[in-house]
Amino acid sequence: MLKKPKTENMEKKILSAASLLFSEKGYKATSLHEIADQVGLHKTSLFHYFKTKEEILMRVMDESLRDHIPELRRILDDSNLTPEEKFRLALKRQILVTCKYKDYINVYLTEAKNLSARNRKRYNRTRKQYETYFEEIIKQVQNDKKSDLFKGLDPGIVKLGTLGMCNWIIKWYDENGRSTPNEIYETFYSIITRKPSDNSNKGNTLEE
Repeated sequence: MLKKPKTENMEKKILSAASLLFSEKGYKATSLHEIADQVGLHKTSLFHYFKTKEEILMRVMDESLRDHIPELRRILDDSNLTPEEKFRLALKRQILVTCKYKDYINVYLTEAKNLSARNRKRYNRTRKQYETYFEEIIKQVQNDKKSDLFKGLDPGIVKLGTLGMCNWIIKWYDENGRSTPNEIYETFYSIITRKPSDNSNKGNTLEE
C-alpha cells in the first residue's frame, strides 16, 4: 500500500528536523521531544511515523544514499558513456548530493556508532555497495586504453581520496556562499584529474 502524501510530507519534515539536530547536537544529546517540537507535533505523535529514535537515525543516514546508489549504478552500466565521462558524472553527482544533504551526510559520518549491531551491519553493507560502484568506475577509467587517468594508482585509494574531498564539503559549504555546487565540482574535477571540466549538465540535475 502506498503512503498518503500527507504522511510522506510529515516524514520528510521529521527527517529534515532530525538531521539538523543530530548534526548540530549529536544523536544522544537530541531528544524526541526536540524533534517533535521542530515539526509541530506532540512527542507521542512521532511514533505514528517512526517506531523508535534509532529508526529515525537510520532513515536520516539512508536518505542521501536512497537515490544516489541506483543513479551511480546507472552511470556505471551506461555503455554510451566513456569511462572518463562516467567518472565525471559520478563526481558531479557526489558533490551535488553532498551539498544538498550535508546535514544528513554529517550524521552518517559521525553517528553510526550509535546504531545497534544489527543496524550498523545493514548500514555498512549499504555504504559499502555505494563505495564499490564508485571504485568500479575508477577501475574502468584505469582500464581504458584511450586514457592515462589514474594509471598505476591504487583504485581504492583514489576512491577514498575522492570521496574524502567530497565529504569534507559538509564542513565549509554554505548555500549562500561564494561557490555553487557546480563551481565546486569544476574545481574538484580539475584538481583530481588536472583537466578542465566540460561544464556539462548532462544527467546531473537534482530535484529541489
